Amino acid sequence: MKKLIICFLAFLMIFAVGCTPAPTQDAATTEEVTEAPEVEIRMDISKDYVLIFSSDDASYDTAYRFSRLYSEATGVTLKMKKDSMTEKSESAKEIVFGKTDREEYYQVDYDSLVSDAYVLALRGERLYICAGSEAGYEAAFAAFFKESLGIEDIDMIEKVDKTPSLPENFELISEPSVKLEADKTASGISYRVEGADSGAFNHYSFKESIVYWFDTPVGNKFNSYSLIYSTDSHLRGEITYLYENEKYTEEFFLEPGEKVNFVSLCDSALKGKTCDSISSVKISAIRSGETSFILEDIAVSTREMPTEDVAYVTDGKYKLGVKLTWGGGVSYLEDLADGDDSISNLLNDHDTGRLIQQSYYGTDSAPYKPAKYGENMWCYNPVQGGDQYGNRSMLVDFKIAEDGKSIWVKCQPLDWAQKNMRTPSYMENTYTIADGCIKVDNRFIDFSGYTHRNAHQELPAFYTISYLSDFVFYNGSNAWKDEALTVKKDLPFWAGNSDAYFNMKSKETWCAWVAPTGYGVGVYTPIAEILLAGRHAYNGSKDAHNNATNYVAPLITYKLKTLEVFEYSYYITTGSTEQIRNTFKSFSK
Repeated sequence: MKKLIICFLAFLMIFAVGCTPAPTQDAATTEEVTEAPEVEIRMDISKDYVLIFSSDDASYDTAYRFSRLYSEATGVTLKMKKDSMTEKSESAKEIVFGKTDREEYYQVDYDSLVSDAYVLALRGERLYICAGSEAGYEAAFAAFFKESLGIEDIDMIEKVDKTPSLPENFELISEPSVKLEADKTASGISYRVEGADSGAFNHYSFKESIVYWFDTPVGNKFNSYSLIYSTDSHLRGEITYLYENEKYTEEFFLEPGEKVNFVSLCDSALKGKTCDSISSVKISAIRSGETSFILEDIAVSTREMPTEDVAYVTDGKYKLGVKLTWGGGVSYLEDLADGDDSISNLLNDHDTGRLIQQSYYGTDSAPYKPAKYGENMWCYNPVQGGDQYGNRSMLVDFKIAEDGKSIWVKCQPLDWAQKNMRTPSYMENTYTIADGCIKVDNRFIDFSGYTHRNAHQELPAFYTISYLSDFVFYNGSNAWKDEALTVKKDLPFWAGNSDAYFNMKSKETWCAWVAPTGYGVGVYTPIAEILLAGRHAYNGSKDAHNNATNYVAPLITYKLKTLEVFEYSYYITTGSTEQIRNTFKSFSK
């Protein structure tokens, strides 16, 4: 029985093999072999990722905005960390925003990221989101959520039940949506314009800002630049160049006018340094509304800088020193004909708040944020010399007359109570020695946009050596009639002292600090209404650097007006009180 079963099974196997048809030659030659499809490798941008931002406030704001969008889309809140507070690792799971210390792993050309252009790049497990503007970051965020989650509109985000992912080594470098117009300055410098609402052939209109990108960087080894422009508005500017091989941007301000030649020293000029390669100039409106601007030309120069901090002018009788590193305030006044070898400088230059200098008082209300000076919260206070911490105001420009008797200076003053904060304002002085005195013409313009308050304005702030101990002025009502003068001895410190204010009763508004010998130095401000005077730490010193000093400020009550020029003049002379009075009398008419 077993033999029969085995034979039967063998028969079936032979039959099955024999019945299998052999493939024909045609079938063998026409059969197609299909390869397995290539699988796209995608990287999950998961909850393990950390958002990396720099110390720049804008970088933090950008990271926070992304975090909110990510949370709305996924329900997950990603951690945020400052780059310097997080250990670097080439393989870290990070989303990096803008310029951070992670650039060594991926280089971004920020010069190309104009308008709404951006870079979205995945390198390893690190995602870079970089742009040059808020509009650029918004465009980058839109691209990320579209590519990773299929979300078409980030303003209409709804929670998606999946993890965002991007293809391995994903990189998207967008072009700006705004067309950059090509143009040239009068001297043939080629540039492209970003941000213009309308215009061509150098003449453009805009509402917020306009950027001039130069096709070839302008300048080599310069310490001064100039812009020839025309505009109908007050404007804020930024110029970007290379300083010590690093990009550096400095701020400037422009007034309305036709073919105005704005000249400025570079911030590093007084240090004896030079700059290179201006890449761009940005012009921004200070007030809202349509703004017209023409960049007629741009140029650079390498000017010879003084080897000392103080620049001197003289007529043989007076030697006047202007401290360029302290905004061009007067730090030195010598009467070469006084016959007293024991005194050289009549002024006190102990710190940036002394000198003879411009100083103005403005708002103490929002949006301005007052700072503390002594025991008081201090208002907006542009000071020519610098701030309370000894930081120096920035010299913008200066010129010494060919005859050596006059000098003009322009500075961007610091805010006295703040720490190294430049004010959006310019001060100018023209110091001229002539006719037995020094005439000082002053000009001030504030670009802050603040609404200021009425305040006593120092016209000017005037500090002398302690040796000139007595304060002399005319306190009567019959101006220039040679009536008796008032002499104040042993005046106390002026701050917080109501007795330090002397109201003027006539147009004879001069005053003087006088030594026991009867010799002194006087100041005359024709528009003065009040004299504020006093002594600090009196010790009778003749040393200009001594902490002890005598002070006077001819005052007016005046409310600064933003974007309006304020001008006044005053006179300085020396001698006996009779000589001082007679000299000032000749300028009173």
